[in-house]
Amino acid sequence: MPQDFKGYLPGAPDVAHRMSSSNSLPSNSTAGGMVKFNGKNCRHWAMYMEALHVHRGVWDVVSGLGDYNPTNLEDAVVITKKNNIAYLDMIISLGDQEPGLLLTKDAQHIWNSMKTRYQQSSLVRQLAVVNRLFSWKCSNEANPDKWVQGVV
Repeated sequence: MPQDFKGYLPGAPDVAHRMSSSNSLPSNSTAGGMVKFNGKNCRHWAMYMEALHVHRGVWDVVSGLGDYNPTNLEDAVVITKKNNIAYLDMIISLGDQEPGLLLTKDAQHIWNSMKTRYQQSSLVRQLAVVNRLFSWKCSNEANPDKWVQGVV
């Protein structure tokens, strides 16, 4: 193979100009483009993870909507395989944000715990948001739209 081989097939179109010159990813993404949970982006993270789990065919195990009998050996194998796939995605996307929760190694438990912790529509959470909205003091250069998106 010639020394000047650049990783493309002879005759293939040159697409290097379409590639980003920057190797950096947004701070809320992992190397594969997966949305990484940062403690403030639960809605975005949950939407992405649900779509990813549906795409991978493991949502029925994560959500608990699957019709499986864990005492049946075939179903137990399916549950284990699907749980492992979802669990690995959660390890990557949660990173070091929820280390204790990841120790359970149960994707459904992790999903339900994240929903309970971060997506509660309880009165306490709603009052906290209202309090933050009414207590904010806007500086001249501040963008209120960005600030509100971070609160809600």
